[in-house]
Amino acid sequence: MASIKIIAAFVLSALLTTNAWSQDCEPMFEDASFGVGTYCVSGNLVLMTRPMIGIDVFDASDPNDFVFLSQVPFLGAIDLEIASAGDIAGVKISEGAIQLVDLSDPSNPVMGAIVTNPFGLISSFGIYNSTLYTNRNGFVRAYSLADIQNPVEVASANSNIQAKGLAIGDSVLITKSTNGGGTVYVFDLSDPNTLTLSAQVSGTLPSLYGSELAVIDGGLIRLYDLQNPSAPVELGSFSHGHNNGFSSIEGLALIGDLVAILSDEDMAYYPQITVMDVQTPQTPSLLYIEQVVNENRGPASTSITMLGNQMLFQDYQSGQFFLYTDFASSLQTQAVYEPVFWGSPIEHDGYIYGSHHGTLLVAEAGPLRTLQPVSTLELEGSGSASLASLRLIGVINDQLVAISSEAFSPWEQYLHSVDVSDPLNPVITERVWFAQRGGVNDPILVGDKIYAIEGSYPNNFTAAIHVITLESSGEFAPVSTTTIPSVTQSHKMVYANNLLYVSQRFGFGDPHDFRIFGLQDPLVPQLIGTLDHDDQNISTDFIVSGDYAYFKTGARSLRIMDVSNPAAPFATPYRANSLPSTAILQGKKDDILYLRENVNPFEDPFLLHTLDVSHLDLLDSFESYSIDLGDRSTNWYLASFTDTHIDFTSGSQLGGKGTARFDISACASPACPADINDDGVLNFLDISAFLSAYGSADLIADINGDGNLNFLDVSALLSSFAAGCP
Repeated sequence: MASIKIIAAFVLSALLTTNAWSQDCEPMFEDASFGVGTYCVSGNLVLMTRPMIGIDVFDASDPNDFVFLSQVPFLGAIDLEIASAGDIAGVKISEGAIQLVDLSDPSNPVMGAIVTNPFGLISSFGIYNSTLYTNRNGFVRAYSLADIQNPVEVASANSNIQAKGLAIGDSVLITKSTNGGGTVYVFDLSDPNTLTLSAQVSGTLPSLYGSELAVIDGGLIRLYDLQNPSAPVELGSFSHGHNNGFSSIEGLALIGDLVAILSDEDMAYYPQITVMDVQTPQTPSLLYIEQVVNENRGPASTSITMLGNQMLFQDYQSGQFFLYTDFASSLQTQAVYEPVFWGSPIEHDGYIYGSHHGTLLVAEAGPLRTLQPVSTLELEGSGSASLASLRLIGVINDQLVAISSEAFSPWEQYLHSVDVSDPLNPVITERVWFAQRGGVNDPILVGDKIYAIEGSYPNNFTAAIHVITLESSGEFAPVSTTTIPSVTQSHKMVYANNLLYVSQRFGFGDPHDFRIFGLQDPLVPQLIGTLDHDDQNISTDFIVSGDYAYFKTGARSLRIMDVSNPAAPFATPYRANSLPSTAILQGKKDDILYLRENVNPFEDPFLLHTLDVSHLDLLDSFESYSIDLGDRSTNWYLASFTDTHIDFTSGSQLGGKGTARFDISACASPACPADINDDGVLNFLDISAFLSAYGSADLIADINGDGNLNFLDVSALLSSFAAGCP
């Protein structure tokens, strides 16, 4: 009984102490499907990186027929750069390090060592004569690769802290800086055991071919001979003709006696190639100017790579690889390879449907990274232009519903219904122009109804909810429109509890409005509740789960609204105050909110956050998970949120350029012996439960698990209670 008295002495402190803790719900990377990130050519091999998947190795002995040889899998993300020379390849992985790969047998690659920089992330690298060269902020290091499993640093040299990039020619290496109009730094590689900064020349977009260098210097292209890296000799200069303010040079390639200039005409993503004969650099001759084949009207790749005596070129939008042959007289284009990826995937009846730009893909269900289409269907937009983005909304009665938008007219949207009763032969049932003045956001499929909210800002039209019925024939019935009273800028709509929730704000700094619509008549949503308040920091980013709506604010906090009575929603006093200001709500599973954050897509990894909201009066700090998805060049968007996984798509809210899937099926509550009643909170109720169990000899009070009830259990309880729980 002395033990009981000792415990009782802590009752008062327990009344004054409350401690709650979060579940461990770290999202785990599960699967991915992406196109090609970067690529390089080494002899007859073409190497292509696939973010979160690995490196695909192709035999291009016949440039018109890429033959897949092998895939080098990576557990980490593939970053932005790959290089290869001879039998050795290197790829920059998520940690900013270089993973080496032995390609002496390209059908059976062998992983080598990982090379890191002791002072931070490696920004760029190259391989030459069994030596790896790396650049970090202008500091170049050389590593001997005589043993690929044990690289040895043999030399280092510094150019300029602003020097980026790295390119290698015949016994010469260059880095570049954009300071003061641009500078190219030249290193002598004639002795692999030394590394000397030999010279520098003015210019940008350098291109090396053997020992010759071409650079853009203002309105001129200058050519240099670098056979003596210590004394570059200018061979000649000439105007490139792209200094009129209406076009920009995106790439430059020196190819023997030819210079190819890749430019963006009229600043409107209409790329063209200008080819000049520079055999006599002082008097170059224009051979021709031709538009680059680009069906998606998007910006072309800025790199031109030689494959034998032909140019290999990747289209930025479609991901297709093209060969340009006989380019001394004209461009003869041939598509040679198109990597397939699966955007906004959905599963139905044993098949997975995904989007690849404007194409619907169908495959038998399986891991995303291994999917092979069994059928495809082009969902065309207006005119002859292919669609830039396609998002699959859902399937009902074997009719798949999708929405698409044009590449340069995001408000040019189309709604599609596709008969997928025979997955091997999908057929377009109907395609209609979504003729809404401000475009629509995130259509929602509920039964046979499609709800879409029109966010017409900045056109200042009245916002509305559009309802489209998908008839049994697969055709769309005429649109029914419900105007949202006194609203001109609606941003997001959520379906939950058989209701539609709409958030809107007139403009930055204006009050936020929250409206709830009933669906007693599914064709005519009825406004039943409104919550207007003056908190200008509340954003339109929100989700609804059960009796609560969770709003993210621009002031690093989470606000919670009670919607248990749809006719009278109200703001609760509960909030979390330490969330990142740029985090965006994605969904809620059980008591866990998930948020995503693109900190800086060009530099920082993608982040996922979780917040346990099981105790609204005791909201703990969030848990943050840093996940490097490799493709840092674009933002990430939510594609789908289920009880088992989250799908993110890159590049666009519609379709995107690939999918990363994360498993959220398992959440583990940390062990907390003092939480006797297992409610996730330490307070007086746990002391009371322990006293009751201890007094009745219930082994639930056996805190130390030795099978006995004695003072050791009391001591263990007090220690656990005093320490709190994780």
